[in-house]
Amino acid sequence: MKFTYYSKKNNLDQINITLFTNNLRGIACLKYLNIKKVKIQNIIISKKNLNTKVIDFLNKNNIKFITIKNLKSQKILKTLKNTDLGLVCGFPHIFKKSHFDIPKYGLINLHAGKLPQYRGGSPLNWQIINNEKYFGISVIKIDKGIDSGDIIFEKKFKLLSKYKIEDLHRIANNFFPALLYKSIFKLISKKKLKKQNRQKAKYYRQRKPEDSLISPSRITFKKLTLLLRAMSNSYPNPFFMLKGKKIIIKKIKISKLKLDFKNKNILVSLNKTFLKLKDKQVQIINI
Repeated sequence: MKFTYYSKKNNLDQINITLFTNNLRGIACLKYLNIKKVKIQNIIISKKNLNTKVIDFLNKNNIKFITIKNLKSQKILKTLKNTDLGLVCGFPHIFKKSHFDIPKYGLINLHAGKLPQYRGGSPLNWQIINNEKYFGISVIKIDKGIDSGDIIFEKKFKLLSKYKIEDLHRIANNFFPALLYKSIFKLISKKKLKKQNRQKAKYYRQRKPEDSLISPSRITFKKLTLLLRAMSNSYPNPFFMLKGKKIIIKKIKISKLKLDFKNKNILVSLNKTFLKLKDKQVQIINI
């Protein structure tokens, strides 16, 4: 694989790189950069929303790392002062100007959403929920806004109807490492970056477990199907409340039976559970 951005003038051996990560996306990037002989001087992880597999991998491979609680930690400032370029791969904190102005080349962020249409949290989930034909991932330079920085590289993929959220994460994590590698060279070579169109910007919030609560009478079959794909096993599945109990839905199918819901939207009959949605009635296959 050949990249046109490399030259002796911007040899990475002369650049101190720090990796900020809390999930397996960062580990995938770390492995790829190691193969490409890109040295990472520092690795910083946070106690917030930490995937324990990250620590397991680092410890197993005897890789040193720094743990913080938040960006107020003095460890952050000390590390940034010795950093020329920061790589942010699935890190749960928002960097301020006082942070990204310290490294010579700033901070690069991996954002799993098309920009500027999918700024904010849970972009992969939202792209499924909104029934997009394509989903995108972006590598950007961090600025003072939320996911508003200049785009270094971006890529889009067909969002097939069979894809669940795990598939999107797998695809994103497969392609992000190479995009990040190219982005490093493009940034330090001071190539022109792509400005985002502010007029098309839209923000989405990070999804919470309570967002998976549904009201059968208010949701269509299509919308519930999309929600099931977007919030499958890796996230809190869609659920509803029945007699004070939380009923979690994993799979549904359209029911053509003539059922008497008796002015209700939930029916339990012969050990089977049925829902009367806004437009169709369905049977819950996996509850």
